[in-house]
Amino acid sequence: MHETQHDRAMLELVLTRSQQQAGEFLRSSFEIPEKSLSATQLINRLQGMVTLVMATVTSDGRPRAAPVVAAFYRGAFCIPTVRTALRARHVQRNPQVSLSLYEGNDFAVIVHGVATFVEPGNDDFDRLVQLQIETGNGDVREWGDPLFIRVEADRLYTFARYPDQFPEI
Repeated sequence: MHETQHDRAMLELVLTRSQQQAGEFLRSSFEIPEKSLSATQLINRLQGMVTLVMATVTSDGRPRAAPVVAAFYRGAFCIPTVRTALRARHVQRNPQVSLSLYEGNDFAVIVHGVATFVEPGNDDFDRLVQLQIETGNGDVREWGDPLFIRVEADRLYTFARYPDQFPEI
């Protein structure tokens, strides 16, 4: 795990605020808070790299969604890419993004947040590259002009059909 106590506390704050501000339909369909995960449960579940859908917006307002791999690192999703990728250019123009991760009907995460770039020279960049390599997901430095898109959640919703199966340790 890469999260500090501060990262964990901030993630718990986002989760709590998100649950409190969720709309009626989301609260019902995600069975909030009964089927929601704590920050510790979520951190434990999202170790390594995960596949999710990332949604961005084009310069003329059209939505774009595509599958990406990401590391959950220091309480945020970090997506390896290159500066010339359309998603990176979309984020540069409009940093508001959404992410969705789901596994059938048993587990889901929805994130709405703000994206920033983690570039070479940033301490986290080297740690993220190492994590990417360790998990067998290549090396972003070999793809071109590398960077990671870091998504800090403004809203983060979780659903676990069986939350007791997610450890709190």
